[in-house]
Amino acid sequence: MPDVRGRFWFDVARQLQAWGWSGSLLKGSDVHGSGYAPGQIVTQDPEPGERIAMNGMITLQFAGSD
Repeated sequence: MPDVRGRFWFDVARQLQAWGWSGSLLKGSDVHGSGYAPGQIVTQDPEPGERIAMNGMITLQFAGSD
């Protein structure tokens, strides 16, 4: 799993699909006070560097507007 923190949903989805990934992207609850701009990815599961199945599920949490 690449490190996608600080990026935006559409960029990440497009990149993963270009690599052949066909799983599900899930949106977790927004994170406030993260220091990221609203809409940027703050956390991800799986973590960067972890292996993920080509049809696996990825959960992302985004920076909320403070």
